[in-house]
Amino acid sequence: MAAMTIGVAVALLALGYLPTRTVSGPDGLAGMGAGVGIALLAALAGLIPSIAALRRPVRERLTGILLGMAIRFALTIGLLLVALFSGLHAKAALVLWAGIGYVVLVGTDTAGIVWLTKRCTRTSP
Repeated sequence: MAAMTIGVAVALLALGYLPTRTVSGPDGLAGMGAGVGIALLAALAGLIPSIAALRRPVRERLTGILLGMAIRFALTIGLLLVALFSGLHAKAALVLWAGIGYVVLVGTDTAGIVWLTKRCTRTSP
């Protein structure tokens, strides 16, 4: 699951390289890397409680998934604010790519969690 999330983040960086370099230059590339990195770090942290709750009863499973979503959101906002106030990256590219990374990785992780949940419920007694 984490490998799939990392792979999608790398694909995002590859797909966004040329347009970001063309529009924003090297400063934009640094912002893109930081934005996708923030989204990736938050996604990986949010996966921990979601995956840990998969073999539990439905109520506990839902609590784990919601906790993972809350961790992802809070970590994304917190790290994005730190990065914005540091002034080290182009702000537009940073915010844009953190948002794109967040949305794409939420979709990826949601699909993965749904697949794993179906798989766990089929194999559970």
